[in-house]
Amino acid sequence: MIQLHRLEGFYRVAVAGGYTRAARDFPYPISQPGVYQQVRKLEEELGVRLLERIGKDRVSLTPCGRTLYAFCAPFFEGLPTELRRVSAGAVAGVLRVEVGPLEIRHLVPPWIKRIRRRYPQLEVTLHEVDPPDPRRVLRGQADFVVDHIAEVPDGVDTRSIGEHRGFVIAPEHHPFARARRFRTELLGSTPLVAYTQGSSEDRLQQAALTMAGLSPRVSVRASSSDTLISLVAAGLGFSVIPWPSRRGPQHPGVTGRAVPGTAYRYPVSIAFRGRAQQDPLVERALACL
Repeated sequence: MIQLHRLEGFYRVAVAGGYTRAARDFPYPISQPGVYQQVRKLEEELGVRLLERIGKDRVSLTPCGRTLYAFCAPFFEGLPTELRRVSAGAVAGVLRVEVGPLEIRHLVPPWIKRIRRRYPQLEVTLHEVDPPDPRRVLRGQADFVVDHIAEVPDGVDTRSIGEHRGFVIAPEHHPFARARRFRTELLGSTPLVAYTQGSSEDRLQQAALTMAGLSPRVSVRASSSDTLISLVAAGLGFSVIPWPSRRGPQHPGVTGRAVPGTAYRYPVSIAFRGRAQQDPLVERALACL
């Protein structure tokens, strides 16, 4: 593996046009023979000549040297600026956020907007994942995971970003939708539009139905709340879904009523690696919550 200090010696000699001038331009003390040895060892590692002598303490790039210089020059030229930015606390980079389908549409956008307004150089990459896995932040595969997190893994911290409420939704002309109060008995034999069997949403939905004393037959299953709403609007049955606002889903042909009480409410959290203060990007994003 090529050592970086040898590559730096080559770059500085190429810029200065000679070993003695390059030694004077180094940001740290080094002798002319020391610079010469850096370049010679780099040439030995690569098996090619990078510089050729054209006069007393004057060198020029060989064709191989020009190729290598074109690659490494932007790095060394931009390095002082980036080091000053880091020392000054500048924020730049990519923030990786994995989000559930509902959260990515309703809860996360205001947070991302605040991040972008405060740190315009920070790029945010959103991935819609169903279901999100908070363990991915431990493996370094994501900086944040946003969802209802029933079990927080060791080494993961969380912050609240909102709350989902349970809503019973029915076609707008259904007796349940037209009633003035929450009356589950009006659902009668209406079939259920359910979540994909075995999913975390399916388990929450079944718990809500049990609390309401309902055991309807299933007419169709789907993986997302948005899809369930569309199926209810089409008249395929009623459903029980989580929603991140007090008003519930606003969709043509559908009426939603919040499940009374607090039993079918659960927090939505942002999960991130513990000791997040070690990562300035994560720390600044959390400050925008």
